[in-house]
Amino acid sequence: MKFLKLYFPLSASFLILFACSQPDTASKYETINHDEVLVCDLSKVGDTVEIALSNLIDNCDMIQLETHPDAFFDRAWHTVVTENYILIKSYGRHSVKLFERSGKFIRNIGSIGKGPGEYISLYGIQLDEKKELIYLTPFANAKKIMVFNLLGESLPDIPLGIVSGKVRAYIGDDLVTCLCMPFDDQTAIAFQQDHKGTIKQFVTPLDAQFAQSFDTEIFSYQNGFGLEMHNTVVDTLYEYNTTENRLVPRFTLQTPDDQKLYFSLFELPKHYYVWIAKTGRLLVNKDTGESRFVKLKNDFFGNIDAEIWGGNNGQFINVTAAIDLKEKIETALNDKNIKDEDRSRLLDINKKINEEDSPVVFVGQYTK
Repeated sequence: MKFLKLYFPLSASFLILFACSQPDTASKYETINHDEVLVCDLSKVGDTVEIALSNLIDNCDMIQLETHPDAFFDRAWHTVVTENYILIKSYGRHSVKLFERSGKFIRNIGSIGKGPGEYISLYGIQLDEKKELIYLTPFANAKKIMVFNLLGESLPDIPLGIVSGKVRAYIGDDLVTCLCMPFDDQTAIAFQQDHKGTIKQFVTPLDAQFAQSFDTEIFSYQNGFGLEMHNTVVDTLYEYNTTENRLVPRFTLQTPDDQKLYFSLFELPKHYYVWIAKTGRLLVNKDTGESRFVKLKNDFFGNIDAEIWGGNNGQFINVTAAIDLKEKIETALNDKNIKDEDRSRLLDINKKINEEDSPVVFVGQYTK
């Protein structure tokens, strides 16, 4: 059975046991309302395996963000990395931060408040480097998308033609595509409009897709090949097919009836990835359906622990607090099987980072 290259050091007995195990039957494709959907039965998923990050991404850079009084932020919530810039929106009441790709702090984008060019909280960010524009989507019941240039100057807003509880917005040259968390008085779970707010098309939500509170989320990072979205009200990841103007189910997680689990579904180029609160991380191969709980190791940097969360447009992105990175390095250094070159590199990184420093950004490109 071929899955992913296993993180090495695993005992020979484990490798033999794994190679001789029964075929993985946890996930299989089923036809549901004429659509082929990969369905994963969580109760059939096997034990956790360690895998190397290099199985998923082609490369990995480590960027130390500048430690600057104005650059401070809480844990990163959304991060955009382009050829020349890094844009970060964090938890808490902090302005959006713009850095050079090298990590040098440039400026805040907008500020906390209720006046022009200000916001209380945000739900999404986008950076169009070619047009030198930044787009910020407010947190709840957004009526507009805020627009800034790279100098931090506020430009005319893009009005939203449909109000929804929470919105993930993607701004193109002519159209704005929105993926929504609708409440019972709202009309769309996905829609497209022009930059003036004129609706071009929308998808009406099913009864099961309406949210009951703001505790639910929309996850959409475009790391696969389409406009994917997971509205955590339901157990299915959808693709917004704009040509047919409908949500197409792609992946579903079946959970045991006696367990109430909170989970988020993501699409990668070759896999579906599931984050399950207090349970684990699940990786499902799109082609074979093979499914495993995984513990991810960043083998580009000494096999320190890694996590998939966020990233966008085909990028793996991890923003790690300096103090957390030092703890991960210490754990890796205590591994008796660590390679000499990994030990040397981690010791060098550890010397250069202080616990009070700004976070470190790991970024790489997913293998297609």
